[in-house]
Amino acid sequence: MKKLLLIISIPLMFCCSGLLAQDLGAYYTSNANAKTNGLTFKINKPLGYKQFQGEIETTIVGFSNNKIGGVISEFYISIYSLKEMELDDFKNMSKNEIKDIFLSNNMKYYELCGYPGWIVEESIVGATSLQSFTIIHGSLFVFKLTSLSKTILHKEKELFYKMSNTLKFI
Repeated sequence: MKKLLLIISIPLMFCCSGLLAQDLGAYYTSNANAKTNGLTFKINKPLGYKQFQGEIETTIVGFSNNKIGGVISEFYISIYSLKEMELDDFKNMSKNEIKDIFLSNNMKYYELCGYPGWIVEESIVGATSLQSFTIIHGSLFVFKLTSLSKTILHKEKELFYKMSNTLKFI
């Protein structure tokens, strides 16, 4: 009986793990250029989303769905210099010093690829966004999910975190 359960459970594990990875596709890889402040990174693209180039100078790439459950959602990656965001003081701080500042200001501390940052969820008229801000090499790396609704769907948040976990700075 134990052998039968083992034989049944192994294919089931592979099947389930495949289902979890279905919402992520191939990697998007950036080029190190002036727009990326010299950063090169890669991140898995979300399946079912159309990739587009950022129209704003600081937006590197975006991914837009047509509609999930009737709601339009988009992911953006933007990079700013710490100087232009008036965060130059963070350049010479340790990760622990940055973490202490965020926590003492009731900000949600967040690490992406081992680099310090914070995460914010906010609603603006007609849209809601979930954003992670990561301090890396004199830059502020922003990964943003925007939903054109009052709340972000649970599966959109899951996709945001799954994509975040695939990010690699090269």
